[in-house]
Parts: sequence; structure tokens; C-alpha cells
Amino acid sequence: MNQQEQLDFSCALFGPDGCLVSNAPHIPSHLGAIQDAVQYQMRAIEINEGDCILSNHPYAGGVHLPDVTVINPVREFTSCSRTHNLHGNLADLRALVAANQKGIHLVQELISRSATFDFEGTSPMVINKLNAPRAISKSVIIYSLRCMVGYDIPLNQGCLAPIPISIPKWSILDPDYQISRYPVVLKNLHAAPPLAKTGF
Repeated sequence: MNQQEQLDFSCALFGPDGCLVSNAPHIPSHLGAIQDAVQYQMRAIEINEGDCILSNHPYAGGVHLPDVTVINPVREFTSCSRTHNLHGNLADLRALVAANQKGIHLVQELISRSATFDFEGTSPMVINKLNAPRAISKSVIIYSLRCMVGYDIPLNQGCLAPIPISIPKWSILDPDYQISRYPVVLKNLHAAPPLAKTGF
């Protein structure tokens, strides 16, 4: 059986600090070990975009000698793959590098299409029930993102971290809470539905 039939390989993406962002979860022994391999190399050598690092050292984030890890860093993140028992075949190594390059391409494509929520031009705060606190805007944004992605993603701060959000101060979406004559909406029933529509 080859690596593909055994599923004895893993692919993963890491942030600029070498922390795991995403990976295939079918090889338990790879889950934490790949992160250690990437972070070990980041500490041990100077890593630059375009480098291709090959490692199988058990004390450098490897599991055992037959597991070979290929690391390809780019500016924003690192793509990495690991497989078991390469027979010194250059085609196998090229396949690992190709898998990393495919991951890099897909993530860069995703980054280029990243959303921006810009509410410039929003009306100033008013003396009626149309004001909404800034927090409701963020709630609607994360809801909109989850709907647009089309996958069951966790609702956490990580979802908003890469998304630029611009909400004008003293607008109906960020009123001055210290001025009591500018109240916010009861349960935001008037603000949330139309705000959600702008996300689509």
C-alpha cells in the first residue's frame, strides 16, 4: 500500500509564529508533532520565503526517522506536509512540495478575497430608537461571515481577527453612550436585520 491508500500523511498550515492554524486530523501522532517540527526549524535556522526545509529528526519535532516533513514558508504563513517511509524517491519529495505549494496558492487566493466591512457614510447618531452599540455590529458581522463561508465554523474572535472593520464614531452604529439623549435600540431589533443585509 502507498501513503495515499494508508492515509499516512498530513498537510497543515501554520501562522507566522509557527502555531498550528489548520490540518488534516486523521493521523493522531502528527497533530502536535508537526507544529513542533515547524517551530523547531524557526528557532534553529533563519527561514525565508521560498525556502524548502526537509526534516525527519525525532528530536526536532519528528516522530521517528521514517516520517519526513517538508516545510515551505511564505510571508504570512507556513505550509507543511509529512508522510511516512519515503524510499529516497525524489518524486515522493516533489509530491510533498507540490502539496505545500497548492496549499500556499489556495490560502493566498483566499487572503486576496478577504472581506472588509466598511460602514463609512453611516448616518450620525440620532435622537430615536435607531442607534445601536458597536457590539451589535460585530455580532452581525460574525453572523454574516458564517453564512457566507457556508461551513460550520466556530464563532470565536479568530473569525474576526483578519477582517478589517470600519465603523464611524458617533454614528448610529457607534453612538456616544455618555449622552443619554442618544439611546440604543431595545434588543437592537431595528438595527440588526438591515445591518445583516448589508453583509450580503
